[in-house]
Amino acid sequence: MRAWRTDATYPVSGAPKGLRIHSGFDVLWNSSSMATTFLGAYGRLHAAHPRAATYVLGHSMGGALAHLCALDIRARHDPPDLRVLTFGSPRVGNSVFADFFEQHVAESWRFTHGRDIVPSLPPTIMGFRHVSREVWVVALDPARGGGGGGAPQEQLVICDESGEDPTCHASVCHLGLCTSIADHLTYLGEMMMADGTC
Repeated sequence: MRAWRTDATYPVSGAPKGLRIHSGFDVLWNSSSMATTFLGAYGRLHAAHPRAATYVLGHSMGGALAHLCALDIRARHDPPDLRVLTFGSPRVGNSVFADFFEQHVAESWRFTHGRDIVPSLPPTIMGFRHVSREVWVVALDPARGGGGGGAPQEQLVICDESGEDPTCHASVCHLGLCTSIADHLTYLGEMMMADGTC
């Protein structure tokens, strides 16, 4: 529970008062060489291709880091076309963070899958809130014409702009019912693992 504290203030200039992020994600992104190394490489690419679209992607904890990375890219380089796609990302910060992110990154899609456990964490009761534009990936019921024969058939549900749409992933995750590691490791028919690790 200690890592779930919202005890870090985001260091981007212009961040509003009260903006809080998960301390573990803050430490991993800002206190390691990760941000420096990545942003240095990005700066060189952006200088060579200033009009190119920038896509920041991540799965699981990488999704959380993608949100922080995108804000740093916006603050330092302000690319004309910045997009974020995450898969199974946990909540990164509080509502002030989510609003700040949405003001600075207009094109962001956060994919959730079935009963994936990770997007349920850290819980909202601790003050965390997802950024908006959730796309919930759900399996189609074979009895209703989905599936049959090959790979499982899935439907993409575009959720409301709240970040916590009660009719999407949150609809099956109340009372701690989202516990699926399998749903976390598979998105859009692809395994989200490298060398057998998550």
